[in-house]
Amino acid sequence: MHNLFFLNNNHPHYNQYNHDLSAKSTLEKCWVIFAYLLPGIVFTILVNIKWIHDSLSGLFSLSANQYQFWLLILLTFGWHMLYPVLVLRLKRKYSWKEIMEALSLDQFSVKGFFLITPLFFALVLLLGVPYMKFAFPLVHNFLQSIDWFAIPEHSVFYDYSKIYGFASWQLTLLFIGNFVGEEIYFRGYLMKRSAFLGKHNWWGHSILFSLYHFWQIPMTYALAFIALSFGLFMMWRKNLYELMLLHFMINLFLPIAVQVVEQYF
Repeated sequence: MHNLFFLNNNHPHYNQYNHDLSAKSTLEKCWVIFAYLLPGIVFTILVNIKWIHDSLSGLFSLSANQYQFWLLILLTFGWHMLYPVLVLRLKRKYSWKEIMEALSLDQFSVKGFFLITPLFFALVLLLGVPYMKFAFPLVHNFLQSIDWFAIPEHSVFYDYSKIYGFASWQLTLLFIGNFVGEEIYFRGYLMKRSAFLGKHNWWGHSILFSLYHFWQIPMTYALAFIALSFGLFMMWRKNLYELMLLHFMINLFLPIAVQVVEQYF
């Protein structure tokens, strides 16, 4: 699998930073696992627990949607983007060049970005659309029926029309924060920190990435098999620009493809 035809990319620095950043001690490994989940736990507490959500949104005189918008901005631009850079710069004493290498942002492949990534997405689409049409609704509805897992009605993720009700500049920031921020934190940084998982890292990482989405369990947990594509593609390509594009395409075009299938088939 590791050498699957043209999908494999022999990145010159990837294995070096896998070794350097991989957690070594048991305590460090536990922290890395917790670092996958912590942002999701915090966001779930601040949004899904209604009395906390209402108290804080009232404290800052924000509507529910605007409160959640600014939390998402802090999560994606602050925690996901800034935290790895600060750790690598201040704790690891990396140069800016080394930070770019460590996050797999030092190389851009035209072939990878414009050919391999769309082809890989087409494969995900081929497998994902039937699942989304037939299996996803069943799993989603089951998880939504469990009180501890259900997305609350005040959440912008309860009904995605709430998200698309944001102003265009807000939507732009949310999209960038989603597919850039999550890729920097999870694939660029944490996937190297969890390299101690060895050959199991790609799927272990993908499962942890799915579990992180506590605040939208019925939506994301029902798509756990789609999340496997992120870890798999990163293992093959080792290039974060391509993962950003894949993430963007899956988030934007997979739901559209499902709607087309439902309408015409």
